Parts: sequence; structure tokens; C-alpha cells
Amino acid sequence: MIDGIIATVVYTTVIIPKGHYERGEKYLAEKNWDEAIAEFNLAGASEKAQETKYDQANTLLSEENFDRAISLFLELRGYKDADNLYKEGIYRRAKKAMSEGHYAKAYFDFNQIAGYKDADDVLKTDSHVLAVKDKISAFTATNRTVFFGRY
Repeated sequence: MIDGIIATVVYTTVIIPKGHYERGEKYLAEKNWDEAIAEFNLAGASEKAQETKYDQANTLLSEENFDRAISLFLELRGYKDADNLYKEGIYRRAKKAMSEGHYAKAYFDFNQIAGYKDADDVLKTDSHVLAVKDKISAFTATNRTVFFGRY
């Protein structure tokens, strides 16, 4: 009876988690980030799962997959320098939006990270961004109200 209990405890606390961890390592080597994170969590290796998510977010940031990277850094708030990298992702997305002529998107992104790098300077000096700001100000100054419902 005791042998069965010991075997069950060893199986559920050592063997199963080890299998999940090993699968997590396999997925990680293949850059199957989400699967690796899931396996590390199942293995009870939450620190390894968090580290993997952090690495994934950094990779996505370097690949300019800004939306996904920003989302992951937001999930990692308080972990290493994820808070700063969250802002960096928004900053790079804003800079890319400007270079592609998407000034409204850049305006909203820079506003979101006011105080980071040169975001404040861009908001105050870039003529395209200022034009977006002026359009928004003009629209809101007219006190336009949109009513929803049936008419």
C-alpha cells in the first residue's frame, strides 16, 4: 500500500512535470513559444515560462511585430525591464507609423508614452503630428454629440 502511494507521489510530482519540462525545452528549441510556455507552466516551472515569454517578446520586438510584443511586455509588467520594453515597443511602432505616413496612429502612440525618449518633442514639433492634434482639437471643440439608438 505504501509502495503504491510512494509510486503515485513520485509519478505525479517528478515524472509528469519532468516530461512537461522536457517538452517545453523541445518546443523552445523550435521557437514554438506558446507551446513551450504552456509546457513549462504545466511542469510548475513558472519562472522558466516567464523567461520564455520575455524572450519571445524581445524576438517579436526585433522582428517589428510590435502589437504582439507590446501585448506580451504588458503581461510581463514588473519582470526584468519589461515595463521599459513595453514603452520601447510603442515608441518603435509610432516611429514606424510616422515613416509610413500614418500620423494619427503615431500621435496616439506618442501620447501613450509621453515622457519616453523624444515622444514629447515629436508631439510638440512634428508638423504632421501637430496637424493631427489640431484636427482632433477642432473636432472636439465643436461639441459634437453622437446619439445612439433608434430614430
